[in-house]
Amino acid sequence: MGKGKRNRRNRATAASRPARPQPPEMLPAEPMPDPFVRDAPVGTRLAPRTRRELSHSVDANLFLLNYMQWVDEGGLQNSHLADFEPQRDGEPEADAAERMQAAHRLLNGISSWTDMCASVLREVHTNDALALIEHIAKVGTTWLDESGYVPDPAAWRTGTRLLLAVQCPAVHWSEALGLLDLRLAMIANTQGEYSPERMAWERGARDYPVAAIHVAAAMVAWLYGQDGVVPDHKAAIRKLAEDAQGFAEIMG
Repeated sequence: MGKGKRNRRNRATAASRPARPQPPEMLPAEPMPDPFVRDAPVGTRLAPRTRRELSHSVDANLFLLNYMQWVDEGGLQNSHLADFEPQRDGEPEADAAERMQAAHRLLNGISSWTDMCASVLREVHTNDALALIEHIAKVGTTWLDESGYVPDPAAWRTGTRLLLAVQCPAVHWSEALGLLDLRLAMIANTQGEYSPERMAWERGARDYPVAAIHVAAAMVAWLYGQDGVVPDHKAAIRKLAEDAQGFAEIMG
């Protein structure tokens, strides 16, 4: 049998095998425990609701830390947005895949941070997305309040898109870009918590929790990478890591 024929047969055999099942990206939705129900015996362990709320803080910090450490490794300087864009109009699918794979190979260490982001989300319930986003956003708001920095919306959008292009799974890219524009519009609107932009953002976050959490983390990570926002990067990393560890220890 010729080599070419044998290779074709091998490819056909591989294609006929059932795909290896992939773990779910997030845990299915689960109602928040009743605040008046405690574990038994009373007084010996955290109430289920308290444990769940603490897990939000732990997971939010860990997820954001992966983005921040990617920024510290040059994620905003050594990447090119165009190389990571999804399939372009008129571009063959194989060419798009090859382009993105080549771009990823040029970035040292990227797989470790993206894999760890995915690992965090696999322990999070889909209906906890907004809680994680609130924790992540609060970190960025604190930095802005302390530094007095006012981000330029256009630059914020461009920088966030760059981080999403690298860190957010390609299957969620289109939803993430739409949610990014919604969140920027929400931030620009001063009508309060019931603005149309906020309601649209929250609805989108419930529909696309993976994309929404990535958007929140990428936006805050972009702030982290701007001069004057976070003067001491090591201290910021250490604080988030120590907070996460402290909450985890309380959970037991």
